[in-house]
Amino acid sequence: MVDELIEEMARERKHRVVLLIAAVIGILASAAGGLAFALGAIGRGAATMRNPGALVFFVAPFAVAMAIGYAIYGVLRWRARRRAAR
Repeated sequence: MVDELIEEMARERKHRVVLLIAAVIGILASAAGGLAFALGAIGRGAATMRNPGALVFFVAPFAVAMAIGYAIYGVLRWRARRRAAR
């Protein structure tokens, strides 16, 4: 019983690494997107820096990376539970 719980905890920890990697990628992508916008490389339609729509260049990359990471995490957990049920 205890061994099964320890194995499950180790498996869940291994699967959560996907979320950590997705968070790091999202943070780096958000920083790059925000910096590119601030330097004028993207978003030329936004005339001023006070445009609230510019927030999307900072938030969207992180949100997309976390959504993809969580989807991968869900698939990994689903596959692991399916294997354990066999």
